[in-house]
Amino acid sequence: MPQSVTVGPQGRIVIPAAVRKRLGIRPGSRLAVEVRDGDVILSDMERRVDAALRALWAKYPPEAGSHVVDEFLADRKREAEQEQREYERWLRS
Repeated sequence: MPQSVTVGPQGRIVIPAAVRKRLGIRPGSRLAVEVRDGDVILSDMERRVDAALRALWAKYPPEAGSHVVDEFLADRKREAEQEQREYERWLRS
């Protein structure tokens, strides 16, 4: 059953303690605020970001056999080798 809250000075509301406890909302928690069909909706920002990332991952899964970390390391190795070659050329000049 919905609980009633009152809008105070500067548009602030207090989320009831039982709701904060149930949802794990603590001081410093980030909430998303949106208006949907004339209602104000508060939702956990971290949960929304996680859901968005999962949806993105499902839409664009890595190719079979692809390993992001391995690709990153290979790219970094190539970059380091190029940097080394440029450094050696600079030393010779």
